[in-house]
Amino acid sequence: LRFFIFLLLLSFIAIGVAIWQSHQANEARNVAEEALTQNVRTEAERLYAIEDDSLRFQNAAEKYLYIVNSLKPIPEDYGSLGICYQNLKDYKKAEKYFLKYLKCDNSCPAANHLLGQLYYETHKYKKAYEHELAATKYDTSGNYIYWYDLSHYSLFVNKPDQALEAANKVLKLQPAKQDVERYIALGHLLNNNWKKAESTYHKWMNKVFQDVDSAAWLYSTVLFGNDIQELQSAGVQHKDFEKVSTLLTQAVNDIVNDIPMIYVGGNTFWMGSDKHMPNIVENEVPRHSVKLDSYYIGKTEVTQKLWVTIMGNNPSKLVAEDHPVENISWLDAQLFLKRLNTITGKNYRLPTEAEWEFAARGGNKSKGYLYAGSDSLGDVAWYVHNTVLDYALPGYGTHPVATKQPNELGFYDMSGN
Repeated sequence: LRFFIFLLLLSFIAIGVAIWQSHQANEARNVAEEALTQNVRTEAERLYAIEDDSLRFQNAAEKYLYIVNSLKPIPEDYGSLGICYQNLKDYKKAEKYFLKYLKCDNSCPAANHLLGQLYYETHKYKKAYEHELAATKYDTSGNYIYWYDLSHYSLFVNKPDQALEAANKVLKLQPAKQDVERYIALGHLLNNNWKKAESTYHKWMNKVFQDVDSAAWLYSTVLFGNDIQELQSAGVQHKDFEKVSTLLTQAVNDIVNDIPMIYVGGNTFWMGSDKHMPNIVENEVPRHSVKLDSYYIGKTEVTQKLWVTIMGNNPSKLVAEDHPVENISWLDAQLFLKRLNTITGKNYRLPTEAEWEFAARGGNKSKGYLYAGSDSLGDVAWYVHNTVLDYALPGYGTHPVATKQPNELGFYDMSGN
């Protein structure tokens, strides 16, 4: 009997040791898994933050997918994965993971907010409104972004009073967020109070943008017009929408008329230079045939006046509104074009090298000049021999556009300014 009891005790001890070892192994495994999860999450966040990488959302999504399927995810991982898919325009997968995020905690304001943004982007305005309303209900941190989006989404379900309440809440939480007043103006407009809508809009414009000729004023005017167009597309109608759109369109047309464009008929031409030509640059050879479709190019350089109107700043070293803008990067030019296209509703872009060269040569009207419009450089360009080079002396730098002869198509300064 004693032997039997002894064996039984040994069995219990062995089982206890086994359980303890299993527990320790699980603990070690959990620690290792959590460490791996954090490492993968850190890498996903790093990939997500690389702004100049077109594959950043795809790369980050793969990391987050590994976490949620194979490691130890936290609720926010589902949200991050959903954001990646939303940026990749895979809205079904984005919705799937945002809903999983919300399932972890139905009262999570961030999950509701993400769903609100997704449904707004996919034009499901009622759902967008409902989830943003839930975000404001459950939020205890006073996040003004939830109220800002609720003000916006309320307009799409024709709830102007809710839009006004949410917008005023934004101004209490974040007084600097003045552009929410355009939603207040739209709320008054939908409530048939034209006077309040108009006074709110002008109050906003005068408060935020003291100079009514500034780029910011024009850009915000276009934003207001875009809001109205978006509401109309969503089926929200109002008798005063057309009146407002007419006023805003007039402001935009004033800008478009300041950008004279010249038509260049398409053709095939010989681009570049031969080795025997004087003053050649290595990347200009060999000459090669290029076929171009028809296109338009601006008659002159972009003036500082136009740049300031669109961008609200002037990076030029020599400041004069009728001179070409200078001291800008390619990225600056892309931002300028993006804003210009938003304001005008057109599709301006930089010309290709071939398009620029064909236009500079005179296009289909070319007379074979050595420079853009003449065999004499001084007739068509400002350059080292007719420009002051000492920045301390009068006349240094660029000159007013269109003060030299144009080329055969009517373009100015294509050989230099």
